[in-house]
Amino acid sequence: MLAAAVSVTGALTVAGCERATSAPTPNPTATSARPTAPATPVEDLAQNLDDANAPPPVWPDALPSLDADLARRESAGACAERIRNTLLPEVAEAIASMGYDHFVADLCGALAAIRAGDVAACDALSLSAARMSCRRRLALVHRRPEACPDDLSVSGREPVCLAWATREPALCRGATVGERTRCEAVFAGDPQRCRGLPSVLQTRCKSDVARLGPTLGDARTVTAAPVSDTDLALTLTYADPQSAAATGADDSGASAAPDAIDAGSPAAVSIASPTLERGVVAARCADGVRIRVGDPRRRGSPAMLDGPPVAELLLRLPADAPRGPLRLRAGALDVRLRVRIPRVGEGTSDDDRRGEVVLDAHEIRRGATLAGRVRLTVTLDGEPARVEGRFSTFLRDIVDSDAPECAF
Repeated sequence: MLAAAVSVTGALTVAGCERATSAPTPNPTATSARPTAPATPVEDLAQNLDDANAPPPVWPDALPSLDADLARRESAGACAERIRNTLLPEVAEAIASMGYDHFVADLCGALAAIRAGDVAACDALSLSAARMSCRRRLALVHRRPEACPDDLSVSGREPVCLAWATREPALCRGATVGERTRCEAVFAGDPQRCRGLPSVLQTRCKSDVARLGPTLGDARTVTAAPVSDTDLALTLTYADPQSAAATGADDSGASAAPDAIDAGSPAAVSIASPTLERGVVAARCADGVRIRVGDPRRRGSPAMLDGPPVAELLLRLPADAPRGPLRLRAGALDVRLRVRIPRVGEGTSDDDRRGEVVLDAHEIRRGATLAGRVRLTVTLDGEPARVEGRFSTFLRDIVDSDAPECAF
């Protein structure tokens, strides 16, 4: 009964979301009760996470572990009969009202897929959320990080799933703050670690500790994921456009050497990237290992956009890179830097033939540190601009050669 109730909880939410996305049905009663000024999505989220407005928890107080469910050996027919016979009538009615006709088949199919370690069987389930949930549990049980579903907010696979599948608590750093707490609580097997979360997230956190924590076995830990420096600190120096001497161009329009930046009145811009605290993804490509460091390029008119300056550093490492410091030359196309400075312009290091990035740490392993120093020149609004600084982060995931990261 408990196992069925646990599965029903996720199914009701999932089915409702997918149906609402594909075929929303107006509800006159609900519409008339809405305030005249609807809340924004951000306000809705804050309201839903507010303890005072949190719905009653749907998880039962006592939960069997996932291991206990998987230990039950039964045919698909026996599983379906057991689930039907343990469903409360009102729960079955709710499932039927949402049109989730494959609920029992998906529930039993997911358990069978997880037992067998069959990713294809997970992908054959009827709802996308059911497929993703199946993959997460399969990856955890069989220690197969490659089975983790892709993350919807960052490149690579879901950080929490990767941490649990690899038994690496340090990878919890790649998750958002609330998810990081849940990730570490399951490793510790301690539901008390969930207490600081809003009620909705706290309920899920505690249920995961009970359901999934035992599967980690000896990999459980009582320590939080280690914290290391993760940042991008670059300084871009460019010529003052008011200084004719600083343009470094002759009558033919040819640009001068990067050193010409010092000829005028240089201006300096600092570039940082807080996104590196969640790590980066390494892609094994046909021509080596490729990594993107920094913020993805934002399109638009730099002269019109406000906001902080952003940079994206693209690196290509040899597949068999030796230990120790590794020099990547701009002229060899192993390095490419893109920058966007609001109200100034966009630039790349495509024309740089002398710059380099020196990697002081570059082991290709999930959780490993990636750190280096940057000395490059970008062409910014037609003029050379010198970029110097450093970065430090960690590898959150490693993906195969068909990944978007392989296309710089």
